[in-house]
Amino acid sequence: MLLLLVAGPSFAGSVTLAWNPVTSPPAMGYKIHYGTAVGNYPSLINVGNVTSYSVAGLADGVTYHFVVTAYATGFSDSAFSNDLGAIAKPDLGLYRTSAGVGKPPYRFLLDYNRDHVPDAQVQYGAAGDIPLVGKISPGGMSSLIFYRNGMWNFDNNRDGITNSVVAFGGVPGDIPLTANFSGPGQLDDIVIYRSGTWYVDTDLSGSANLIYMFGGVPGDKPLAADVNGDGIADLVIYRNGIWYIDTNRNGNADMIVIFGGLPQDIPALFDWDGDGKADLCIFRDGVWYISTKRDGVADVIFGFGAAGDRPMVGRFH
Repeated sequence: MLLLLVAGPSFAGSVTLAWNPVTSPPAMGYKIHYGTAVGNYPSLINVGNVTSYSVAGLADGVTYHFVVTAYATGFSDSAFSNDLGAIAKPDLGLYRTSAGVGKPPYRFLLDYNRDHVPDAQVQYGAAGDIPLVGKISPGGMSSLIFYRNGMWNFDNNRDGITNSVVAFGGVPGDIPLTANFSGPGQLDDIVIYRSGTWYVDTDLSGSANLIYMFGGVPGDKPLAADVNGDGIADLVIYRNGIWYIDTNRNGNADMIVIFGGLPQDIPALFDWDGDGKADLCIFRDGVWYISTKRDGVADVIFGFGAAGDRPMVGRFH
């Protein structure tokens, strides 16, 4: 017997779960099992005969997985629900190449609480570098990264000091990305997009373990994140305001969305609302337009940054 488990829309140290009642035989009560790894649920709450419950005391920046069991007379609690990952919402960031008054250029501005005010500034990178963020090291936090002529520089502690360097790519025109192609709960991989070919290095060895084909039109902007919620990054091409999304990684777009299209638009792809699916974002001159339903309609709009900045999203604190 399978219970339907649904998470509430917000995550701020707690998450609200709801499920369908078990009626045959009638449930006497329900238990919530949860933990930080799929299949391992060491924490248990007996919630009684209710069909929704808010689990509190959850650590920020951690992905939790929940299952629900029902119990009754003559009914063992072996009917588990679908596993649900309740994902903490991300922090905001910017990469700024211009120098403000008394400020160095080429720095990450990090907003820990999403109030659109930087809580930290980290100088990292130089002219011509391509900035990125990604979960490269264990611990659930995002590393600051700059890519320079085929060399990936990783600042895992977000202190402006390089902890490791990997050589991967380097052909003129290569576009670097980070995304998790390895499966649910894994760290991000590093990716080189080269004229429609995606080279994925899943172990930071400097060699491609996976290769995909998608896109290739001059001017295409590649992105990668988990759009359909299966735990594996999907291939996305942004082309003049049209998003071509390949959720099967087979080279064919099975989703097409019109969103953005102005010359200064910068597309971004991340899970804003914590539902386990990446949302579409257009960063335009310091304004973020986010389509959480991935339908081309911006239902979240706010200002953070300025023209010339690059949007960054991760877990920084």
